[in-house]
Amino acid sequence: MSQGTAQPAYPDAWINYKKYLSETSVLIPLPPALYRPLPGWIKRTVLLDWGMYRFDEATDGKRALKESDA
Repeated sequence: MSQGTAQPAYPDAWINYKKYLSETSVLIPLPPALYRPLPGWIKRTVLLDWGMYRFDEATDGKRALKESDA
């Protein structure tokens, strides 16, 4: 029998996911080396990298946790 709180299987998952998002186009595939240095306005206008396509931990996190518990 285990005591204490359960440890997540991947404790750095959110950190790694945020890094991945900063290097990866959501809709239009580009190599990270090309995507990363682009200014935000190009990412949003030309590559259609809009907020509605990205998971936001602050607003979506609680809902995602509730759905995973169901």
